[in-house]
Amino acid sequence: MPEIISPRHGDVYAWGRVAPTIRIEVRAAPSSATVRHYVTANVFAQDGRLIDRVPLYDDGTHNDTVTNDGTFISTYIPSEPGIFQVKARLEQQDTLLRSRSEKWSDTVTFSVEQVPYVQIVWPKPNSRVTSHSKLSCMLLFGSEKRTYAPTRDEVRVRCWSEPAASIVVPEKPSSEFSVRIEFPRPGKYQLFVSAQTLRNGRWIESEPYNMWVNVTTVSWRWLYLSALLLLVALLVPGKKVTLYRHELRIVTPNGEQKVEIKPNKLASVSYDIPGAKIQLVAQPGQLLLNVAGGHGEHIPDTVKEGETLSLPGGYKVYYTSCRIAGSIRVPRYKISTRLKRNLIIASAVLLIIQIWTYWHFTRLT
Repeated sequence: MPEIISPRHGDVYAWGRVAPTIRIEVRAAPSSATVRHYVTANVFAQDGRLIDRVPLYDDGTHNDTVTNDGTFISTYIPSEPGIFQVKARLEQQDTLLRSRSEKWSDTVTFSVEQVPYVQIVWPKPNSRVTSHSKLSCMLLFGSEKRTYAPTRDEVRVRCWSEPAASIVVPEKPSSEFSVRIEFPRPGKYQLFVSAQTLRNGRWIESEPYNMWVNVTTVSWRWLYLSALLLLVALLVPGKKVTLYRHELRIVTPNGEQKVEIKPNKLASVSYDIPGAKIQLVAQPGQLLLNVAGGHGEHIPDTVKEGETLSLPGGYKVYYTSCRIAGSIRVPRYKISTRLKRNLIIASAVLLIIQIWTYWHFTRLT
């Protein structure tokens, strides 16, 4: 009795963009010099109507690989989705005895279900792409190519390439989704994307959409991002610096005088005391004065408001007041804030990554 090997009972085939090609394989017995075997697969609808008769072959053609090994093979393409039954008929013709007989296999039931399938919208077939690319895809349904919106966890996407590449697909695709691909080296790649749909607790996969792309250059995304961070760093306002006016009373051997050290934008301002060989320096943003010159043992490096500075030669400096005289911003091109510094460091790191990526990619050319 003939035995149907494929399809198996309960198999489900996906009808995506086109009807599936179903392999029918029946194990019977090889023909001999006097006995000839002929196998036909009879396909029935769910209601028992005969739909088609498919002749099977054991001659090394029609998808049969080994001649006269007793396995008869052919393919069947259904005209519409549905539930089908297939039954194999084996006819034996004995030329020596001039007799003819037939045997029938058990019935095998399989189904064909229409499912969503994937179409790549961008890039176009045979186009040039960079090493880091993104596929823009859509889920479609039926020959009318209607957009398909999947329900929760109903559809998942499978994508692969030849040669292999690093691919990231969305866990829960919508009707429009993207697939990220990182190609390891230049060259031509064939891409495949298919949709797997959950039906009655089983995943069935549509035929993959495939196309060729030509990877010609490295992606410049790190360079663009580096330039963007540098531009942002230049646009961020500089640090706001408070300017102070310092008022002093200086006692000298010849008398007393009042001195005011006024700010000069972001430049330091100094006042010389020639007799004491001392220079008082006011820095922008500082609430004190720096003491520069020939420091003695008891002369401090700085003096603050309310303090008295005793100098050689009978000189004394009384720091009477320190008042706000306004404010000014550091120019944008100077690194004056932590944010600017971090942005520039990040920009430099991304630039190094871009240089390394370019070197690594071109080295494999």
